[in-house]
Amino acid sequence: MLIYSGYVYRLKKSTKNVKYWVCQSNSCAANVHTNASDQFVKANGQHQHLPAPEHIELRDLKNKVKERVRTEATSVPKIYEEELARSNISSAALILAPLPADAKSVLNRARRKITPPIPTSSDFDIPDLYRQTLNGKPFLECHAERLNLKFEPQHVMSDFEMSLIKAVKQKFPMATHHGCYFHYCQSLYKQVQLLGLGTAYFEDESTRLSCRSTMALALLPIELIEDAVHLLEDDSLSEMKDFFKYFKYQWLTRVPPTYWNVSTLEFRWHNKFNNHVGKTHPNVWRLFGCLQREELSFRQQLGKINCAMKKKKNDTGCFIRTQIATLTERHEKKQITLLEFINGLSMIVAQKSTIAH
Repeated sequence: MLIYSGYVYRLKKSTKNVKYWVCQSNSCAANVHTNASDQFVKANGQHQHLPAPEHIELRDLKNKVKERVRTEATSVPKIYEEELARSNISSAALILAPLPADAKSVLNRARRKITPPIPTSSDFDIPDLYRQTLNGKPFLECHAERLNLKFEPQHVMSDFEMSLIKAVKQKFPMATHHGCYFHYCQSLYKQVQLLGLGTAYFEDESTRLSCRSTMALALLPIELIEDAVHLLEDDSLSEMKDFFKYFKYQWLTRVPPTYWNVSTLEFRWHNKFNNHVGKTHPNVWRLFGCLQREELSFRQQLGKINCAMKKKKNDTGCFIRTQIATLTERHEKKQITLLEFINGLSMIVAQKSTIAH
């Protein structure tokens, strides 16, 4: 397509030195000649219609959206809404632009054209597009072969689905299986809501402290957990009785503390990769795309390290680690009681309401 003086032209034919463009309106005889580099040479004829700059604005918007749809894993409606907001198009173009729901099907087709079919079994071929990094270098399989890697992880992290816990134990008997702290906190808060304690959580400080303290048990040295649970139960309101009954069955018996206690692990206080993935159950191609972007991020960080460029420290993460270490030391020196130790850890939960390991 060619845009000239507010009109849109399509290519009719070209020779070695000249390209011949005609108005996109079939009933219009106006045409333009350019050289092989699309530089203007001359225009012929008069347009039989008014220019429509809104159509040009919408064409630019469509091209930008399609480019992102083809290269990003972000949801189509979100891409469309972001580009529509960023485009700053005229009022007339905004009215003529399709709504996100109306544009979704066309844009999804554009994405499907470059996305392989979703595999129906675990045995499938990986297209070359996903065997390479974003700068065209082979990765994953080639590194695994070069390093003679076998899929025998030493550590596995997941949510707390019992079927998954059993499968990991059966498939990787030598691996240490850790539950995700973020999912642990989510599970506890979900139970708070199921027991009808959601309003009390927001309105009653004592209820809120009890709930956050049970979330903080995962940060407590594992040998203190059983005593801590009994202590919290005795110190809580009677309305929390069913909650602690659930907690003791689910998180002491059914899923033992060895799965959800993270006191000995290094923490990352963000959810970067989940944010990159952008959805709960991504298909395999979306996952590979995220791995490609993760490789790019790592390559950038490695380059900075090799050039002795200091990485900006996560002050929040350092502060929290120091806070946990200080509370632990004070308890070991008997400067604070176990209940004060737990309450101190509960303040970390309060600081990071979306805390994740």
